[in-house]
Amino acid sequence: MPGRISRDKRPVPRHRRAMGFFAHRSHPSPHASTGAIATAALAAMVAVGANGFPGPARASAAPPPGPVAASLVEKIPLSQHPVSTIAPARMSLPGGALLPLYLSGDWDHPRPDIVRAVISIHGLFRDADNYHRTAEHALAAAGAAGTGTLLVTPQFLDDVDLDRRDAARNPSAPLLRWHDQSWIDGEPASGPAPLSAFDVIDAMLARLSDPRLFPALKRIVLVGHSAGGQFVQRYALLGKGIDRLASHGIAMRFLVANPSSYAWLDRSRPVPPSPACATTDRWKYGLDSLPPYGAGRSREAIVRSYARRDITYLLGARDINPNQTLLDRSCAAEAQGPSRFARGHNFFAAFGARLAAGHQSLHDIPGVGHNGDRMTVNGCALRAVYDTGDCPAAASGGG
Repeated sequence: MPGRISRDKRPVPRHRRAMGFFAHRSHPSPHASTGAIATAALAAMVAVGANGFPGPARASAAPPPGPVAASLVEKIPLSQHPVSTIAPARMSLPGGALLPLYLSGDWDHPRPDIVRAVISIHGLFRDADNYHRTAEHALAAAGAAGTGTLLVTPQFLDDVDLDRRDAARNPSAPLLRWHDQSWIDGEPASGPAPLSAFDVIDAMLARLSDPRLFPALKRIVLVGHSAGGQFVQRYALLGKGIDRLASHGIAMRFLVANPSSYAWLDRSRPVPPSPACATTDRWKYGLDSLPPYGAGRSREAIVRSYARRDITYLLGARDINPNQTLLDRSCAAEAQGPSRFARGHNFFAAFGARLAAGHQSLHDIPGVGHNGDRMTVNGCALRAVYDTGDCPAAASGGG
């Protein structure tokens, strides 16, 4: 059966033990080496939830990286840092590719007890282990409302993750991987098959909507924070597997939290870009020059289908730093606003009236900055994912 799961027999390293250590060393000694400073800074950013999903204790305890450490990390491409943990489960995909992922339970055999599936998309660091743990936190917080939920957390690896971890032992390892974080934008994988990460989500939706496996499934929720939020917003625009769910009686919902940028729906921008900025309306910032996955789709058709989507946008009210280390500061992103908070509000101000008809709403999360755990375990997130929890009225638009 397509999409069958197998278990990787290799031992999986324990979760980053060094994170707690580095969380208290984000201002490194002036005698530390450049490599040690950069490593410490990177680990500190992960610990405070820069783009990953840390546990709440680490998120509240860790100070931000010092200015020297942050500037060094900024100069080191994140693709040079392999993941510490590769998810243990495997999903079979076309072309002989295997995708690593985490699952909260079996999905190879019929599950008449499952009524909801939550797919969590990791951030830039590809730390699916952290994201899966946060999905478990949210499920626990939902209480009885979370009964009958299957958690699915795919891991979109980078070339470097396999080059450094697997190549020496198994050069032909068929794990799906991308180059330089291109999974976020829906670009083709670098190997072993040219699949988009959007193709992967399509395959997951097809599996979850199979009535032989999940006869009682009623809702699928796609959740993403930061880079994961970018992915979710763009999949909501181009995803081919979404509309097919209705014929199986399954509704789909999207949770987009603190993305660094959006795929804008028209050619206007809140901040006039420089005439020299050639990427303002190109995909991933706009709807020109779509990736192969979206080839042949017109702007009008994309916007019409997007307006029908059920999407909750969450913005951390303290995610306002225009110089945050991992914020996209390209000219195309800057044309959307100075910070993640501003860009989200600008996007909804431009399109909210049109999007409200599709049950789309935007909510500010008070007192929270760029922290994945706190952005997805709160009343508004629980309301979006589990239809429980207290959520203030929408900041603008509908719902």
